[in-house]
Amino acid sequence: MSSKKVVGFLIATGTLLIVSLVITFTLILPNHFNTKVNEVLAYSFNVGGENDSTISEMATDKLSLTKSIVFSPTKSVEWSDGFVCYGNTIDDGVEYSNTQTSKYVCAIPFTVSNCKETEIKFKVEVMLSGALQDSVSYKVYDYVDKKYKSLNEINIGYYEFESSEISRLESNSSKSFCLVCYAEGDGGELSEKSNINIQISC
Repeated sequence: MSSKKVVGFLIATGTLLIVSLVITFTLILPNHFNTKVNEVLAYSFNVGGENDSTISEMATDKLSLTKSIVFSPTKSVEWSDGFVCYGNTIDDGVEYSNTQTSKYVCAIPFTVSNCKETEIKFKVEVMLSGALQDSVSYKVYDYVDKKYKSLNEINIGYYEFESSEISRLESNSSKSFCLVCYAEGDGGELSEKSNINIQISC
């Protein structure tokens, strides 16, 4: 076999090897490396306990997000219960229903924990600022009965299926929610933004 044929054979073999590796890594293995791009970061408010850097203590028994979340929706929308997908608990993760939803809906999952030795009653407040603040509406998903509620229902309401108060926590217990914000409207394009913060007080 001449040297030209040997070189040609090596080049062809190398090319075939590279092509097969590219096919392997792009078609067969990507599911092992992909992260859940729609998964949403959850926050934990620990009343009377230690909090991580995402939570700031504004005063005694008053906590807030350290940094407001910037919400820049691409368009206004009408409300839908299907904007966000939930597991049985907040630990199962929270995801937008699809990649388009994440462009015009802002989901903020959070847990309120009572780290004190006595029972507490907490209050949830949503603080909005920025040019779009007057257009932003929101609902709160409650993991206990898997329903959306208003802030008023969270702060002073009772569960229909039991007599327990939504915003009351026994010692060393917690409740999880997800704030879902959207710019209410008929699908018009938007270019402004709003800053969203959550405050928990007792």
